[in-house]
Amino acid sequence: MTKERLKQWGLNLLAVLCGFGMAGAFLVVLECYAQYQLKKTGNYFWKLYHPKPTALARAGLAADTLSVLDPLLGYQWDIAKAPPNLIENHLPFIVADRFKVFLSKSVRSQWKEHSQMADIRLTTEVLATLERPFIVALGGSTTDPFGSCAEGSWPEELARLFEQQDKPGTVFAGGVSGYTTAQEVLKLLRDVLEIEPDVVISYGGYNDFYSFDPDFHWIREQQAAFYKSVSGMPDEPFGILPNLRYYGKRFLKLNKADPDVPLYLGRKSTLTPEQRLVRNWDLMYAVCNINGIRFYGVLQPVFGLIKPADRNRTVERWNLINNPVRKKVFDSLEPNYEKVRSAVETRKYLADFTMIFAEEEDETIFTFERDPVHINLKGNRIVAENMYRLLTNDAPRPP
Repeated sequence: MTKERLKQWGLNLLAVLCGFGMAGAFLVVLECYAQYQLKKTGNYFWKLYHPKPTALARAGLAADTLSVLDPLLGYQWDIAKAPPNLIENHLPFIVADRFKVFLSKSVRSQWKEHSQMADIRLTTEVLATLERPFIVALGGSTTDPFGSCAEGSWPEELARLFEQQDKPGTVFAGGVSGYTTAQEVLKLLRDVLEIEPDVVISYGGYNDFYSFDPDFHWIREQQAAFYKSVSGMPDEPFGILPNLRYYGKRFLKLNKADPDVPLYLGRKSTLTPEQRLVRNWDLMYAVCNINGIRFYGVLQPVFGLIKPADRNRTVERWNLINNPVRKKVFDSLEPNYEKVRSAVETRKYLADFTMIFAEEEDETIFTFERDPVHINLKGNRIVAENMYRLLTNDAPRPP
């Protein structure tokens, strides 16, 4: 083979590679343009390659622990995947119908041989073995005994206080990360009433301003994703250049126009977040009151709203300047929290815990993980102490 032919082949190969490169670059430019156009609608993909979604992803579920689809509430814990440190150095407990039930001293011997992390049913026979009064704690991740509060949640610390004061009682921790009061209302109706508790506590506030759909707050994204999949709505495009392919299908009108089964998510809400929060607490109070149950809705503290000097520190710690969505939520917290606090003052069944950390150093209370509400074990003990006083009337309600 002559040098001239080798040179010609090399030039041809280079031309082919350049052609492929130019075509690839052109497609990337088109992908960027499609992403730019789709970004206006909020439905776009930020990577050049979009992997095929798993069944969990299509249902909007996390792949780790919060991976159980709940048709009414959106999602639940997969107890088998819960962190292993939930047993060590904790009060004895059982897991029953996704509640973490802290056992009082008088009944522990009956459950000595039971595997703590084996989820059982809260049957009438099981409830008969537990000591009254029954206290049910509802809320989001700041109440969740399986998530960010695994070190020691305030429901567990409340149960510990009852034990230390030689007072009878069983605490049912029913908080789930991300839940709002809308889900707590539904959980109360479906799961809590049949327990026939003596007290129900709803601890929260922050999630109702941040973790919800402004139009359909009774429906979580997991439920919507699942039912859209079931109803036959088109899946997201996966593979390379997803924006270009999706935009191209839209432009050529190749996307499926209608689902196989029409989907209705309910009437769009016209309530503001603070109105929704108070309304849901009012609903829970009414349901509990008619069933002879004491109810308390408790407004949780938020770092940045306790002391004026904390506000700028919060913006810096969570880099809110570069996250306009979260910054908008945080900027709305202070005026909205004030409206909720005004509503709390007019309702005996609501309590304002927003200032319970006013005398504490922030760094010794807040964990500064994902948002300005998660607290450590010391903080949860302070919350539990205030809950104990609220329940036993040993002291005035928190300021």
